[in-house]
Amino acid sequence: MSSINRIQLLVSMASSCPNPYYMLSDWVLATFPRLNALPVLRDLKSYRLGCGTVDPALFGDAAYQGEEFAFFLSGTVDGRGHINERRVDAYRSAGRNFPAFHGFNVNEYPSHRDLALSLADPGEIVVPALRAQIEVAARLATTKRPMFNIHVGAIPGSDAAEPARRDALRRVIANIRAVLPLLERYQMAFALENGFDVLPGMTTLGIDPWEFSFLFDSLDHPLLGMTYDWGHANVQGVIRAARLRERGAAHLAGYRQHLDFIEALGTRIVYTHLHYNEAHAVAPPAGPPFARWAHQKDQHAPLTRMPGRERGDFDRLLLRLATETGIPDHGFINVECVRRRVFGFLEPMPWGATTDEFLESADLVRRAFRAPAAVAPS
Repeated sequence: MSSINRIQLLVSMASSCPNPYYMLSDWVLATFPRLNALPVLRDLKSYRLGCGTVDPALFGDAAYQGEEFAFFLSGTVDGRGHINERRVDAYRSAGRNFPAFHGFNVNEYPSHRDLALSLADPGEIVVPALRAQIEVAARLATTKRPMFNIHVGAIPGSDAAEPARRDALRRVIANIRAVLPLLERYQMAFALENGFDVLPGMTTLGIDPWEFSFLFDSLDHPLLGMTYDWGHANVQGVIRAARLRERGAAHLAGYRQHLDFIEALGTRIVYTHLHYNEAHAVAPPAGPPFARWAHQKDQHAPLTRMPGRERGDFDRLLLRLATETGIPDHGFINVECVRRRVFGFLEPMPWGATTDEFLESADLVRRAFRAPAAVAPS
């Protein structure tokens, strides 16, 4: 169990700061969408105004040891792959610990639409954006083996059939292959994160274990792996159950929707995002489209909100992550909760975590992984 004791617990950069100005810009741009077209507002988007200092109470040997850097909130790289050197220098001089990074992804947030990226998009779009993010990650990384996490993406059309998904995955493989030399140069792990059906009129890729098996069988490389996101798997498990109707309950009993990933992918799982939502415990959606329901249920709530009746299943799941996957060898876990209170008094996400709940969630993970104290991997 010695490798388990070498895990760093991380918190997302989006939640480590108590004054997230990107929330204000999101609200403004969602309320007045025409403002997105004004060049003068480019620096108002996301973290491009900065976010102040991090919450020091979150960090320490018995709490969190670092942050997962969020490219879509940093202003360091734009959607065309241009690097903002001033922003990069600012993060380098901030003294923050960034062992892991989250790349651009397809999303519906108004202030991030210019950064939306699906790995199935044409190579002339994907490859420059990926290369720029990998270069910046290498400059900001505080470990010799950094982790680069990214969603697989989405393709147009609802509920695309398996042949169309396989064709899209082949484009994903070609785009990843183009950046492999850069990943090898920096010895950077590249982890593909499971998602869920979140965008109306789109089919999300990377929602089923077979898709990851297809990717890794087609492009077998030691730097490639999967990020297992508990919350996303939980939401997608309910969607799958709704589609299966009477057979769907089997996917939710005993966390079966989660065990499917571990049993299919094993040591290919190299990183994890842990957070809670109640999707499996509430009335399932009546039927397609599932996107809005899914987005609302992806709460990124603290693990302490989990009812006691689920703790046994959850602890057994974490133990399997600790003993049957590649997570201990890579050394990072992101407790990816959102912050409940911002700017000292606003509570835009009442299901989010207080500072105490962040710390209690870290303790829960550490105890479940049988790690009395997390230390940085060498």
